[in-house]
Amino acid sequence: MPRAADDLDEVRRHLAPAAEEMAEGGVEYLHLPGLKLPNGDVVDALLRLTVTGDGYATRLYLPQPVAGPAQNWNSHRILDRQWFTWSYKDVSPQERLVVIIRNHFRQLQ
Repeated sequence: MPRAADDLDEVRRHLAPAAEEMAEGGVEYLHLPGLKLPNGDVVDALLRLTVTGDGYATRLYLPQPVAGPAQNWNSHRILDRQWFTWSYKDVSPQERLVVIIRNHFRQLQ
């Protein structure tokens, strides 16, 4: 389900100016080109917003694993690209998008 325009606009203003919604196989994603990570790296990222039954309410995918406390990295093929994510549960999809992304950042600091 598409997000409210003001929710997406907030992401564009504060985190990723070119953010856009995408979908694959009925799963909603937010593509975040130019997202600045807590370590200062700027990367393309992908935020999964659809609960898929894998035990994770949301997931943040990065182009490669990053050093830090995040553990159990694994790879996924999504939207014709290889992405990496770590094991981090209980980031609610009911929050504003900016809050969801920042909650994922906690494991990268």
